[in-house]
Amino acid sequence: MVGAEIDTLIRSYRKKRLFEIAALPEVSYGVPHITQLIPHRPPYLLVDNISHVSYQQQLIAGNIYIAPDDPYLEGHFPGNPIYPGMLMLECLGQLALSLYYFVMQQSNHIVEERSIPTIVLTKVLGAHFLNPIIPPSSVELLAMNINHTGLFNRAVAQALVDNRVSVIMAGEVYIADESLPT
Repeated sequence: MVGAEIDTLIRSYRKKRLFEIAALPEVSYGVPHITQLIPHRPPYLLVDNISHVSYQQQLIAGNIYIAPDDPYLEGHFPGNPIYPGMLMLECLGQLALSLYYFVMQQSNHIVEERSIPTIVLTKVLGAHFLNPIIPPSSVELLAMNINHTGLFNRAVAQALVDNRVSVIMAGEVYIADESLPT
């Protein structure tokens, strides 16, 4: 996909879900599991859990709970807390990276012993911030793989609150190697 196609894709999902999760296999992966998939660690691990995944369809769903006392909200903005958009992009990126693991393993299950690849974000291909995320909020996260060529992976992802799209983005990561130890 090239720039214009990415932009069209993002615009087409500003008001509708990327996909319905009901038909996807249900899983229950919390923070201990997610740390086996991606290199992020608390407090910067932003995905609370993964609820659905289909490596065949290259789709994943999860969520994050934004608590009123979330430390990121202290200065953004006092008296009018709004979850920072850049952190939501990071959260969506983390979910998409988790999907990369399942697609590469060709399984919806986590292998206990594995190395975590070195991953570098190369581009935010586009993002729309449509509705502010105001605490307390349970945020549904959706991600879909759109392109994988060698060491580069592209995905589109959404954050929804009360079934309304708050953020949609597309990004690209570079998978530097497959040998970072856990």
